Amino acid sequence: MAWTMRHHENSTGIPKKWTGYNSERGGQTPMPHPEFKRYLKTYRSFPLEAFEEYFGEIGEKQGKDTFAGQGWRVRILHCGVVWVGKISFPEVTLELYVAPEVAPGFFQELRMAFLRGGG
Repeated sequence: MAWTMRHHENSTGIPKKWTGYNSERGGQTPMPHPEFKRYLKTYRSFPLEAFEEYFGEIGEKQGKDTFAGQGWRVRILHCGVVWVGKISFPEVTLELYVAPEVAPGFFQELRMAFLRGGG
């Protein structure tokens, strides 16, 4: 697999775009900083729009399904519906690349933003 990488930053230091060319896939694909750690998270009960709004507020949109900020990049991999009997739940799977030094704070804020209590 052959990758090339271009990294451009705006005046705030937030990456404007990370792109890589993956010759096996035949095109441009979003690519994280090489030191970032990859996480996959699946959420149920939250609509896609909630994630788009949240990540758009704390970072910048970099395409149809990708957002990035200082030390992180998120791509929406999947959104759909899960049925449990007659009840449906929205399901969103995120691919997150996060720098080790910002991971604790990033995930704490993400947890708090999407924390819901039942009763």
